Amino acid sequence: MTNDSSHSWIFSLLGEENFQHQRGFLPWWYRLTSPPEIPNPTLEQRDLTRRSKILSALALFLAGLLLLVAVVAITGPNKQILMTVYVLYPTIMVCLVLNRFRHIHLAGTLLALAIVGGMYFTLTMTAYVRGGLTPNDKDILYLPFFGELVVAALLPSLAVFLVGALNTSVSLFFLYDAPHTPAFSAMLVGGASSITFRIVEIHFFVCLVCWIVSTWTLISVKQANRATELARLEHDLRTEATAKLQQKSQVEQGINAIIQVHTQVANGQLGARVQLSGENSLWQIAVPLNNLLGRYQKTIRAAQEGEGYARILNRLVEEYPAIRSSAVQYLHDMSQPAPTSRPAPALAPMPPVPPFASVVPTTPLTTEQ
Repeated sequence: MTNDSSHSWIFSLLGEENFQHQRGFLPWWYRLTSPPEIPNPTLEQRDLTRRSKILSALALFLAGLLLLVAVVAITGPNKQILMTVYVLYPTIMVCLVLNRFRHIHLAGTLLALAIVGGMYFTLTMTAYVRGGLTPNDKDILYLPFFGELVVAALLPSLAVFLVGALNTSVSLFFLYDAPHTPAFSAMLVGGASSITFRIVEIHFFVCLVCWIVSTWTLISVKQANRATELARLEHDLRTEATAKLQQKSQVEQGINAIIQVHTQVANGQLGARVQLSGENSLWQIAVPLNNLLGRYQKTIRAAQEGEGYARILNRLVEEYPAIRSSAVQYLHDMSQPAPTSRPAPALAPMPPVPPFASVVPTTPLTTEQ
């Protein structure tokens, strides 16, 4: 099987988002604030990557929305809204840093707390510092569901019900138990039940829809992960099959080369060698065979030279019988292992020998097979 680094084609096809290769502000923003893609991610890593890109988009949207909130707060009578801007902007920066380093759940929790906490902070300051809630503050009680949307997008799906229950409880507390102005108290006399129903309905409906969407999104992520695993498995099988075919081809090539060299040697071509590279699996057999053939060729050449010298010596003995006994004794002594301290016997004085050309046969020497 191939290792993970060989699956770049899967990463390019299924893992890499298209905007990563585009130009412009949005692709630059995603590359800056989102963690880099992981080749061959697991199901959990793929889901975290999806959530990290959602967080980057939400942070960009909230940063632009807070500019409008700041303008409304500066030009309008309610300056208390500026506190939300002062709190959310640093929070967004911290969340983006955490998102870049793959702390998605921590960043999502912090962002949801900042959004909901800013609304509750405004209600608290209005109720306990500014003299009580007014009828205009009633609409703020409907807004904490934004935190549930953030939680559903960035945290595990079941966490949205916990946040929804918390928002419902806090909103009802401000509605009934927080300090009110006389106008707000008069409004509650005839409209408390309708306001309560709207608060419960908004949070329950938002939580249910977000849970359904989050669950089906996770199912889609699992299907995508399964498709990636199947594609990787298919690629591995094809790669392994190709490697086996190549290995089989190399073995057949090596066998054919060895058979060809054996045939050439049998026909007397002692200089034939097996030409195989180190990548071939039969290379370890070819190298010793080539060494054996080389030594055999040297032995044959030495035997041919010795046979030629023996014929010359026989010819000399035939021409000069007087040296026969000395030559036989010399050859016998040379064939025996002599001590290192004992010099080899010397030949007896030889009679004058005619010119070498008259002794050596004029026909070329041949080796008897």
